[in-house]
Amino acid sequence: MYIKDYIYNSAIYLERYDTILSKLANIQNDIIGSDLNFDLLKTDTPFPVSNLLNLIFTNSFVPTIGRPKRITYNSTSLIDNISGQIYKQY
Repeated sequence: MYIKDYIYNSAIYLERYDTILSKLANIQNDIIGSDLNFDLLKTDTPFPVSNLLNLIFTNSFVPTIGRPKRITYNSTSLIDNISGQIYKQY
């Protein structure tokens, strides 16, 4: 999943991403591969990473990669991710 508007306006990106996740949340066993271009390791930033993670969790998805995928001498980042759905079985 790739939405290019984040470059200009992260609020538009998050709104569109939420719309997509809301539709997919009704389908069981979904897996989403995404090129988010937001570093999920920077959860201490107030916006947009924390809002993005809230959207993912609110729609019953969980990021499955928790370690950096780009590592250099000076930095690490996690901008590509795969999210899977959470379902409780009763």
